[in-house]
Amino acid sequence: MADTQPITQRFMAAVKISETPVDRLLVPILLFIGVSYGAIQVLEGDWLEVAVMGIGILLLLSLAAIRPVGRRVLGEPFARKHAAYVAFAWLHSVVLANLLRTLAVTPALGKDSTIYYTLLIVIVAFVIMLIRVLALLTPPFQRIFIGRIPVWEQVLVALHEIIAAGLLASFAGQLLVRVFQPQVFTVRTDVAYTVALGLAVLLYYGGIQLMWIQRWNDWLSQNHIWVRLARVVAPVTLVIVSMVIITQLAGRVDERTLCLLCETNTDLAILAITPVIWLVIFVVTALVYTSSVGLRQRFLPDLLLDRLPAGIARSLRTVSDMDMLLILGILATVIPAYLLLLGDSVGVIGGLSEQIVDQGSALLETSEQALALLFAAPFYVLLVGLLLLYATVLSRPSLSAHDRDELVNKLPVGILIILIITLYLFAIPFSRVLIEGELPSLSQDLGSILIFNVMIPLLLLYSHYFLLIRVPYGRGQSRWRVNETNRLATQLGSVNQRIDNLNGELEQLDRLWHNGTFGADLDPVQRLEMLYRYVQINGMRDDMNMQRLQVVAERQQLTEVSETPVAIAVARLPIRVVSLGIPVLLAIQVYQWAILDDGLREIILNPNLTVIEFFRTILEQTQF
Repeated sequence: MADTQPITQRFMAAVKISETPVDRLLVPILLFIGVSYGAIQVLEGDWLEVAVMGIGILLLLSLAAIRPVGRRVLGEPFARKHAAYVAFAWLHSVVLANLLRTLAVTPALGKDSTIYYTLLIVIVAFVIMLIRVLALLTPPFQRIFIGRIPVWEQVLVALHEIIAAGLLASFAGQLLVRVFQPQVFTVRTDVAYTVALGLAVLLYYGGIQLMWIQRWNDWLSQNHIWVRLARVVAPVTLVIVSMVIITQLAGRVDERTLCLLCETNTDLAILAITPVIWLVIFVVTALVYTSSVGLRQRFLPDLLLDRLPAGIARSLRTVSDMDMLLILGILATVIPAYLLLLGDSVGVIGGLSEQIVDQGSALLETSEQALALLFAAPFYVLLVGLLLLYATVLSRPSLSAHDRDELVNKLPVGILIILIITLYLFAIPFSRVLIEGELPSLSQDLGSILIFNVMIPLLLLYSHYFLLIRVPYGRGQSRWRVNETNRLATQLGSVNQRIDNLNGELEQLDRLWHNGTFGADLDPVQRLEMLYRYVQINGMRDDMNMQRLQVVAERQQLTEVSETPVAIAVARLPIRVVSLGIPVLLAIQVYQWAILDDGLREIILNPNLTVIEFFRTILEQTQF
């Protein structure tokens, strides 16, 4: 009998991966995207991309719809990871076609030849990516490369590889053009800075290449290996980022060089976001040196995961230290790589920065500050997401007061709130210092210092503490108290009822014994059994009375339970902000007077200065 199903249903049945809604629609969605993109290119007359996309669509249909072909090539049924590999192959192919087209019209000599060398290196990198992603479709290479880890982790590694390839191409392109065409670029090169930056870029790209190999990926994902490597790499990276900041600041002094290289806007953008990058690396460095448990156990400890819903906990347990580092790396490198490689030619970052400046004109003065705030936003969302996980656990009524206080004491709640405050400080006030190239003066900028460096951090502290810690803690504590009160009331009623029943049995035995119901001819064994029963019931009543006393004691303790521990745990945070902020402000003021304004030189050259006058001058300059 002929199949009477519509062709659409037969097609959907042929390309479905499994019966889940996502797997049923994944291949059709990819086909729709591919066909739509190909149709657009047909309308534009771009036959190269039409051919590339056509080959990609045929590959997807062959593997997903023709089951024997797919099983023979893949060695297993078509799955989500294979769809992801085909999608990445599409992406690499389209990008590679456009890069080759751009390379053909880019001059290989002259000032614009840097782009030529950069494109050449990027093309080689994308060819390697395309070959590897196609090889991942075959069983032998799935065992060699990271074909067994979750797809989202492979996507993270792939994104890092694209960023690393772009940074390597940008650095190597500038270096090669200076080597092969020294007559074109005569600007002096800082050897130490170039070597350090080159080693960092090579280490980044080489590390990502190792992450693609399953054996190395498993080795690097081990906690003790990761901690040891981080203790070596993180300080070096911190020094290199510091060198980048210093070099960019020093380069801005010579405006002629900036105009010659046409890098003024890029340098300002890099200076605006480097404080946040420096902060992230510094935090990772501090964490790996102060503890050996790694990032995952530090921010997602088992104490937290054991109390989360099963589905969320199961997903979070798959996150390793290396995964968290890759996520932080994506957030820290995607915007700098975009600015360095494309220079915001699309205008996305610039448009968002202008909108942020327009909406936050009271807090932001320049587009560079808006860029720094935009760059810090993903890190802020990540920190708030962690606090929301903690809030979810703290608000659960099933947690006892003791367990809730233990969570507050052991979870890094204070660290996260301090990170939010420092993230703001590095994104707005500190980036302003780097952009303007001068330190604030207490006498002139006291109002802005008090607002931006004191008042806003305190508002951030109490708002996040109140909304994400205090309210969930109080909600969970009050609901637990109600449930516990009802439980104890029910238990007390049950105990009282049991005691009343035992008292009734004892009274009945007393009446039987004293009323002479048992005659003299009663069997002595029965009389002993009656006495034994009497003693047994008395013992049971004593046990019930002890249970009643315990329940009453628990009710008394319940009335004494308060929400004070959470307030005590976070009450030290304002003290930390003030105790750290005021010395920093005083140190900045002394530095500006002593070094920038030559105040120290004037004291040294004054032969009549006494010790008392020396300290008086210092205190006057700090306006203490």
